[in-house]
Amino acid sequence: MSAFYFDHYLVNCKLEEAIVTDPLTQVYNRHLLDQIISNNMIKNSSPDEHISVAMLDVDDFKKINDVNGHFTGDMVLVYLGQKLVKEIGENGYVIRYGGEEFVIILRNCEINDASTRMEQFRKDIESAKETPIAFTVSIGVSSYTGEYSQTIINVDKALYEAKNTGKNKVVTA
Repeated sequence: MSAFYFDHYLVNCKLEEAIVTDPLTQVYNRHLLDQIISNNMIKNSSPDEHISVAMLDVDDFKKINDVNGHFTGDMVLVYLGQKLVKEIGENGYVIRYGGEEFVIILRNCEINDASTRMEQFRKDIESAKETPIAFTVSIGVSSYTGEYSQTIINVDKALYEAKNTGKNKVVTA
C-alpha cells in the first residue's frame, strides 16, 4: 500500500511543478510569482538582503518569427531560457513573464552587481555562436523596493528605455 502513496506523491509533485513551469522554455512561469511574492514581499527575504530584478526582452522578436518561422522563434526562447537558468543558478529565479519577456529575480545581489551581470549576459547573447539564429536582447534592471508591483513598474520602465534608445543594451532604473 505504501508504494501506492509514494506513486501518488510523485504524481502530485510533477503536477505542482507543471503548474509553475512554462512548457516551452522549462523556466518558471508567472504562476510562480504568486508563490515568490507574499504580502508584497519576496518570501524568505530578510530586510538586509539585497534583491535585484531584471526584465529581459528579445529584440525584434516578431521579425525573427516572420522571417524565420515560429519554430525558430520558439528555439530562441528555449535557448534563452536555458542560458538564463545556467547564468542565474540557484540564487534567483528565471520566469517567463510573457511572450519573449523574462523576469529575473536575483537574491543577494546589489543593483550594480545585477547590472554588471546582465550586461555580461547581453554581450554573451550578442556574440553567441550556438544560437538558433543571431539575436540580441534588451534588459531593464532595478532594485527590489520592498513592493513587488512598484519594482515591476521600475524595471519595465528601464526595459522600455533600453528598447527605445537603440535596443541591445542594459538600462538601470
